Amino acid sequence: MSEVREGTMLVLSHKGSREFLTLPQERRLEYLQTQVGGYIEMHRLDDEHYCVVNEEGRLKGLPRNPYFPEFVGNVVIIRSDDLD
Repeated sequence: MSEVREGTMLVLSHKGSREFLTLPQERRLEYLQTQVGGYIEMHRLDDEHYCVVNEEGRLKGLPRNPYFPEFVGNVVIIRSDDLD
C-alpha cells in the first residue's frame, strides 16, 4: 500500500487491472461512488489506508475482486490523510 500517495487512489478492478488516479479536492464522495459503481462502504486496512467498495455489490451480483476476494466489484485504496 505504500505506493498510494497522499492525494491519489489505487483502483483495483474486478477485471484484474490496477490504476492510480488523482483524488479530486472537491466532490470526493461522488468520485468514489463513480469508481465503485454505487454507494460506498469503507473498511480500514491499516493505520494509513482504507479500502472503498460498493455497499450493495453482493446484492447486485458483482464479481469477486481478484486482489481482495472478500469483496466484490472494484476496490479503491485511499490514504487516511485524504479523508475529510
